[in-house]
Amino acid sequence: MIKLTKKMIYVSIIIVLLIIVLFSLMSMSRPISVRASLSTISPSEMVNSLTVRGTVESTDKYNVFTSLSFLTKEIMVEVGDKVDEGEVLCQLDTEDLRMNIEQLKADLDVTQLNNLRQYEDSKDVYEEAKALLAKNKNGSVLTAQTNMESAKATLDDAKRQYDDLKEDYAKDNNYDVETTRIKLDQAQKDYDDAVADLNLNRDPDVMAAENTLKSAAVDLEKKESTYNSNKILYHNGVISRDEFERSEADYLDSLINYEDAAEKLETARKEQMQDLYQLENDLEKARTDYENALKEQDRALEEAKLTLDSAQTAYDTAVASYDSAVETANQELNRHKTGLDEAEIALNNDSVLINIARLEKQLEDSTIKSPAPGTVTEVYAKEGSEATGMLFIVEDTESLKVVSTVKEYDYSKLKVGMEVIIRLDSTDDYEYEGILSKIDPAAVKDDAGESTGADVEFGITIDIKSTDTQLRIGMSTRLEIVLEKKSDVYYVPYDAVRDNENGESSIFVAYSVEQGVYGIRQIFVNVGMSNDFHTEISSNELSSGMTIINDPSVIMNELEKLNINPSSIGGLRFRFI
Repeated sequence: MIKLTKKMIYVSIIIVLLIIVLFSLMSMSRPISVRASLSTISPSEMVNSLTVRGTVESTDKYNVFTSLSFLTKEIMVEVGDKVDEGEVLCQLDTEDLRMNIEQLKADLDVTQLNNLRQYEDSKDVYEEAKALLAKNKNGSVLTAQTNMESAKATLDDAKRQYDDLKEDYAKDNNYDVETTRIKLDQAQKDYDDAVADLNLNRDPDVMAAENTLKSAAVDLEKKESTYNSNKILYHNGVISRDEFERSEADYLDSLINYEDAAEKLETARKEQMQDLYQLENDLEKARTDYENALKEQDRALEEAKLTLDSAQTAYDTAVASYDSAVETANQELNRHKTGLDEAEIALNNDSVLINIARLEKQLEDSTIKSPAPGTVTEVYAKEGSEATGMLFIVEDTESLKVVSTVKEYDYSKLKVGMEVIIRLDSTDDYEYEGILSKIDPAAVKDDAGESTGADVEFGITIDIKSTDTQLRIGMSTRLEIVLEKKSDVYYVPYDAVRDNENGESSIFVAYSVEQGVYGIRQIFVNVGMSNDFHTEISSNELSSGMTIINDPSVIMNELEKLNINPSSIGGLRFRFI
């Protein structure tokens, strides 16, 4: 039997421990398969909105009805017809009514006839004057308005020209001023450079002439020295006559060259001074041109100001004339009203005349007219049937709105002016812009005039900003009211954010370790705006393109099943399926 020593026991324990550690490491290095949803984040626009349903309506809807009980004789329009204000929609049968009126008139005496005619004439004059004024067709008022609008256009044009000149003046943006200023700066630079060349003697032509003169002087001095020496040698018989004459000729040529170089230097200096004088003249001319441009700018601005003042005076005069014409027209209307009232007083003193006036009012009302321009959207009248109650609906099909309701708990979230996205209920092919224009101050009431109960709602109105839409009266829509909107923010699915016991929020980011295998790390974040699906997050550790675990609880549950402490998640590897 083998006796175990302490050393052998220790070695055995170490081996067992190594096997356990190795097994643990192998387990940790083996990827854990888990079914988890991933998403990639990048800075984007995040919107928190409220979605409700709405109905398209006309901004101008007119219910045309009658309180008369006559039969409908003739209908002039059908659904879809466009009508003008005052256009006849239908005519009621008034044959019996006319006969009654004629019979009553036939029984009148002369005084009654005169009173009735006076009333009818006064009423016609008053109604015509009232209609002309209401439709802005009164001759004097219309002329005054035309003059006022013309004066306003002239004023706007004068103001625009003055403001443009003033802005150019402030920004040194006048073309002539800027051009002459550039020329002045260039002329000043050319002149300063020329003066510097003169003072520093760096004019290239003068410098070349001076160098030529210096070379000629050196050559002359040398040739003169040789000539004087040969002259002595020749008189002493040391050199020949030919050699002496050659040195003399060289001397004379050198002298001529020197004199020519001196003359050229003098010419170069004169030309330099002439150029300087010319540059000085050019500078003075450029300065004069610039000053003249400034003066012209000031003159143009002053002239534009005078034109603006004159246009303002003309406009003020035109406004006063318009106000006077309106006042005169109202005074004239009041005079006609007074005449009508007086005729009506005379009429009201006779019960027969009162009855005739009442019947004639019914006769007038039996011609059913459109109260405004628009499109006939409903026709309830039927020829041969009694025309009591609603007869037509006329709506402006070009000017539309969307009406809806919101629940009581959403009411406080809304503000007038919020952006609204309008979609057709039947398709997502079209999307239009709208704006929340009205929030009703009181809850919608039921037929009994009550607004109590669990489903308290408030009416809202959305103006449609988009043009040339597919929206039509009566269509159902889905409205997305933008409560809050942020640009260039990170956001993740609502369940991607986890909070710990300290109230700290975090997300889990997956990063690739090898093909199909990921590691996970935790990033603590600040939480911002939230909507029904997403939560805004921010952190210095976030970057575009990060892969986020959409619901970390799935991974935590899987670790719990495997008896793995979630705190060790940073050292684990995962394969997402």
